[in-house]
Amino acid sequence: MKKFWKITLISTAVSAIIYFGLALILTFLPEPTFTVDPFPVAQTAVTADFIPQQYTMRDGETLFARQFPANSDTTILLLHGVTAESAALSSSAQKLRQISGAEVVALDLRGHGQSGGTLGDVSYIGQYQDDVADVITAIHAEKPNGRLILAGHSMGGGIALQFAQLAEAPEVDGYLMFAPHLGTNAPTLPEPDPDNADAAAYSQLHVPRLIGLIMLNSVGIKTFHHLDTLFFNLTDEVTHTYSFRATANSSPQDYATALTAVDAPLLVVVGSQDEAFVADQFPTAVSAYSDGEVHIIEGETHTSIVESAAAMTVIENWLAATQLMARN
Repeated sequence: MKKFWKITLISTAVSAIIYFGLALILTFLPEPTFTVDPFPVAQTAVTADFIPQQYTMRDGETLFARQFPANSDTTILLLHGVTAESAALSSSAQKLRQISGAEVVALDLRGHGQSGGTLGDVSYIGQYQDDVADVITAIHAEKPNGRLILAGHSMGGGIALQFAQLAEAPEVDGYLMFAPHLGTNAPTLPEPDPDNADAAAYSQLHVPRLIGLIMLNSVGIKTFHHLDTLFFNLTDEVTHTYSFRATANSSPQDYATALTAVDAPLLVVVGSQDEAFVADQFPTAVSAYSDGEVHIIEGETHTSIVESAAAMTVIENWLAATQLMARN
């Protein structure tokens, strides 16, 4: 019997050493490199006047926002996508204000634009949606009887869905999403194409590191969550690398659970020519787990959808049908 337990203990120890050794090797393999020069960052012309705003988060960090004011009790809080900032949504914010009559607040997420925090990182998985909750709480304090619509593009939509899952979230009256990142297990995420040279030239996921960190995470080791796992071939003008925890926090862990958590009117608009997601999978994915409405806008891309005139018409009609149009 003693021999049996000795062999068992040795086998367990060897297995553990192999497991942790493999996880660490995968985690610290060299980071991916790009064979082409960084892509130029699109310059955004901010032509409208906005009021700079700052919001203090629960950890003391300060986030920057562009407020496009309106004489209304309704506020649309607008969240940008990956590698972007609120300036990229200035035109969209103006259009939303025009069709809704609402005040629009475009937020720089933590680690983006003029907001504080480490570029492309969060302190823990879930901090993005906690930040959103803090901003909404501040807006409600300014307008105690006001209504709020949470809007997001791409990653911003994914963060909005994670906000909906918070156990104690401030009230939201509607969700508006432009081509949202529903999650890595959603049918809207395209299958990886190793032969797609254009995609590999623009962004790369450090898959070995991702696997290694997941292995370590499964046994409670979170020491290396700050390491970058998602890389974009962009210049230093924008946030272009994302840590493991920021990448994990960019979309829901399970799209079905996230959509089920939405307890207010939901509208999703996506372009038929979306390059990041599979547009024709959105109607089925959203309707299966929510009462949300989906519109595919012909000819629009992942980027152009946020300023699409056709999308704005759909949004205006949805606001009227759900009685979310701004009240002066």
